[in-house]
Amino acid sequence: MPVIEILPAATGSPAARAVQVHVQASGSYLVEVRFDEGPVSWRVDDRTSTSNHLVWVGTDDPLTLAVESNSKTPVTLRVKAFYLGSDVPIDELMAQLPRWSTSTVQTVLETTASF
Repeated sequence: MPVIEILPAATGSPAARAVQVHVQASGSYLVEVRFDEGPVSWRVDDRTSTSNHLVWVGTDDPLTLAVESNSKTPVTLRVKAFYLGSDVPIDELMAQLPRWSTSTVQTVLETTASF
């Protein structure tokens, strides 16, 4: 399951709300990060964006975002992590497929946090 950790901003910011967001999704091959309310600006390293959507590939290390919002409305962060395979047994389902077929199983887990 992806994990979202929201911490106070490391440095002072003129924004109404500034936080540091850590997203961990070990084992996933793709993570979609979406801010439902805006406008927000977020920064990874030296890159800043005002987009409400981010796709993160290569998820062995956690993603850390510096996020700022000038709105007083709470911001909801939605994270979807995509994994190959399934923790749920699918052998019975696979036995029903024709012998000539191949399958790919993808598990999608979603979590949210607000600040």
